[in-house]
Amino acid sequence: MTKNEFEDIITWGYIQMDLKGTLRRDLSPANTHPGRVAIMLKNKGLRHLNDDEQDNTYAIVAFFHDMIEDGIATYEEILQVAGKRIADAVLVLSKDPRVKHDDAYMEEYISEIGKDILTKNVKVADRIDNVREPKGLKNKRGYVIETEKWILGLAKGTVFEEDLEEALQKLRELVEEEEAIRVRAVAGEEIR
Repeated sequence: MTKNEFEDIITWGYIQMDLKGTLRRDLSPANTHPGRVAIMLKNKGLRHLNDDEQDNTYAIVAFFHDMIEDGIATYEEILQVAGKRIADAVLVLSKDPRVKHDDAYMEEYISEIGKDILTKNVKVADRIDNVREPKGLKNKRGYVIETEKWILGLAKGTVFEEDLEEALQKLRELVEEEEAIRVRAVAGEEIR
């Protein structure tokens, strides 16, 4: 893939996000999160799936990872723009919004992600970014539990294992602090 092809693919992604007017839970533009995930992967040396310097698969999958799940683009659109490898990875990373995400669903979802080093690293980097930026999370405790139950195991042996543990610990502390404030507020104590 040439630099121009890469830029065209990423530009297409930006345009799709802008056309949909998609915002994250914290009301930031939709492209901020996938951009941070792509940078995180690059900073860990994860840019190429092979020795080809022109291979930007990690960056593209990171940037597109929420597009199907969020209804920004279809598998077919991504396939046409970026190719089968990228479209397949984005599809694997996409939770199906039509079904309940119970334990059976999550077990299959995480199992599929774990079969491919590309999807595994993108998912763990995605979770780290979400845990580091919890402003829009309504159920932070639930997010901690889900991360402990499903994503920590996925992160084992990756370059992100320690980063996820560290980010998760900070979120745990934030949850405990917020819960302590709520308890004091209910009890009528002054909150400082």
